[in-house]
Amino acid sequence: METQFMNVMEPAPIYDTICICPSLYGNEATAPGWFTSMAGFGAQQEHRFFKNRNQAMVGSAYCNMLSQDRADYAFRAVSIGVSFFGPVTPFERFAGEGATSNPALQTFFLLDLFQHCGLSFRLGQDVRLEASCAHILPGYGPVAGGMTLGQDAQPVIPGSALSLTEAIWVGTQGTPVKENRYVFDKEIDIPRGETFEAKLTLSEYARGILANTAGPGNYQFLHDGGGEQPSEITFPARYGIQCSLWGVREVQQRGASHA
Repeated sequence: METQFMNVMEPAPIYDTICICPSLYGNEATAPGWFTSMAGFGAQQEHRFFKNRNQAMVGSAYCNMLSQDRADYAFRAVSIGVSFFGPVTPFERFAGEGATSNPALQTFFLLDLFQHCGLSFRLGQDVRLEASCAHILPGYGPVAGGMTLGQDAQPVIPGSALSLTEAIWVGTQGTPVKENRYVFDKEIDIPRGETFEAKLTLSEYARGILANTAGPGNYQFLHDGGGEQPSEITFPARYGIQCSLWGVREVQQRGASHA
């Protein structure tokens, strides 16, 4: 009797991320499409997802593909979304420049840039979607805002630029509920091993702003070095754009492996 094999359907995402950060670590430093400055990111008009990176290069926080440019398994794509994320504070500092900051950058990147970017989705040679990123909402991401209490312009450390008052806000594109995504008219079947990609295109307006701005800068933290007063320590701020496909994947049943 011939054995009949059947794949199991499991809900799953596929996601990939472009990152802009002044310091990249390990394999990140050579990851295609990752940048150490906004100027470098803005100088390039087109940026690709699902085409240049995999999990081994940048880690599972940013990409979950095992293959670099093709489907790891048969996948039925139901929706697509694009998320722009960045630091939670607009007052990141630039190393070696005292109190210098670029406070408009965070707000522009989180809440304005997506309106000046387009996205196309291609399966093989077939373009299945072309739209503004304002129409391709991610359906996830934090939304918050506020201002801590404290004394304005009163430094935590004498002579320091670090004030007790700090603005904190983050945002996402649209309401962060899973239904708030771009849903395809019909499921898009992606065969195992097939090539697919999403292409982000920056408008000339967006490129002009990004190519002529400083950043990213650094978060500024207090470090308890054991002395009478804590010292300052910085960590690089990280901006990113993540594209995700939501749908179901076809996987083999346990004990029923087949070609």
